[in-house]
Amino acid sequence: MWMAGDFLQLPKGNMTLEEVGYAYFDDLTSRSFFQPIPNNEYRGLEYKHRGELFVMHALIHELATHVAGDFYFRLEKDGNKIDKKTRHLSCNYQNHACSDLELFKKIKSLRTFLGLKFCYISRFVGNVSHILPSNMKCLRMLSLQGLRALRVVPESIGEFIHLRYLDLPNTSIESLPGSMCKMYNLQTLLCFCQYLEVLPNDMQDLVNLRHLDLSSSNRIVSLPNSLCKLYNLQTLKLKDCRRLQMLPSDTQDLVNLRHLDVRNTSLKEMPRGLGKLKNLQFLSELLLEKSKGSGLENGRNAKFKELDCN
Repeated sequence: MWMAGDFLQLPKGNMTLEEVGYAYFDDLTSRSFFQPIPNNEYRGLEYKHRGELFVMHALIHELATHVAGDFYFRLEKDGNKIDKKTRHLSCNYQNHACSDLELFKKIKSLRTFLGLKFCYISRFVGNVSHILPSNMKCLRMLSLQGLRALRVVPESIGEFIHLRYLDLPNTSIESLPGSMCKMYNLQTLLCFCQYLEVLPNDMQDLVNLRHLDLSSSNRIVSLPNSLCKLYNLQTLKLKDCRRLQMLPSDTQDLVNLRHLDVRNTSLKEMPRGLGKLKNLQFLSELLLEKSKGSGLENGRNAKFKELDCN
């Protein structure tokens, strides 16, 4: 989200943009902006960072809210009025029905929309397409996590050409529309949905996609080969895609891939040529067919930091 919002300065030296973000977070923690809390004190309000849980002190949160002014707004009660200056909006469904169509017509200049507590909306409430109106074309970040009532992503989402971060986990969608491939600025797509079966065929058009997470998408059997033309892709998470039987044959073309997680899938073997993935740092499993091998013997310069071979 910080990358999508242009909150991170360009890295210096060999640092990645993610490492810059980690440095920011560590600096804020050292200044008590964020505070670590024990795992057994889970309250549902914390942030997770590198496996640890963090929370903001109430006074720090109050100060941050004051400094943010009208540009940042959390919709928590029916009757709240959003200022025309608001660019970053979160909606707590537990306290606000988030069902006012007129509300979504007024927020044309939003850059961020985060749905909170959407898990409280029954997946049988009917059409919730008003949460994805086509007039929100300036959005850079959109999170509908836990919106189980969302069964169809409208074709109009392809008009969100400025979108960089799309968060759709734990929804009821079965497929992603082909128009999504028009979102050429998209950097992060989180779509681990248990009902998801099909990805668009023109994935290669998402030229700036860096992170793709399809974990727990139990109905996916295969991935389109066009995915292998995402040359900027760095992270591919397929954990718990239990019906996934094969990776695309051209997986070795993902030259910038750094993280590949295929735990708990139905893969029998890995595609050949993985040795070409010189930037690979994490490989969850290495599945080999004795007669073929994986080609990793040709990748001696690969920067493996963690390798769990079963």
